[in-house]
Amino acid sequence: MTKYPNELDIIRIFTDILGQPGVGYSTLGDDVAQAPTSHSRLVIKCDMLVGMTDVPEGMTYKQAGRKSVVSCISDFAAKGVAPNAIMVSLGLPKGTTFRKARELAYGIKDVCDKFEIKFLGGDTNETGDLIIDCVMIGYAGSILERKGAHVGDLVAVSGPLGTLVLVS
Repeated sequence: MTKYPNELDIIRIFTDILGQPGVGYSTLGDDVAQAPTSHSRLVIKCDMLVGMTDVPEGMTYKQAGRKSVVSCISDFAAKGVAPNAIMVSLGLPKGTTFRKARELAYGIKDVCDKFEIKFLGGDTNETGDLIIDCVMIGYAGSILERKGAHVGDLVAVSGPLGTLVLVS
């Protein structure tokens, strides 16, 4: 039976081959990265939504667009970082209508407007499935890393774990 790499295996492969980025940068393996700037740290997050695994039956393109941006904002919030700007690369299945493309854009716009995030562009391509890949940036003095948690620390959530609330 063939074994396939899981997420941690993939991170290990990339770390082994590419190494860690160095002083002032985040350690590879976290969901959000930081890089030093002259006044603070540039915080970077990428997240990919894939239709077949991340878009439940009945979810509209507008909702998928919103979900893709909200996923990045959620990870930033967990690190204590406010988002500043986003770039979005789209893989659109052949036959995607103008209506669906507009729905997607409005879903992304809704969230960007609500959180005052600048949309900086991105890339598009034809794919076999819907793919929305977001790269979000922000600035912070520092971020909370996974390794900083200790037994007895308070963990707070903003809703039921594993639940996605969709608002049209």
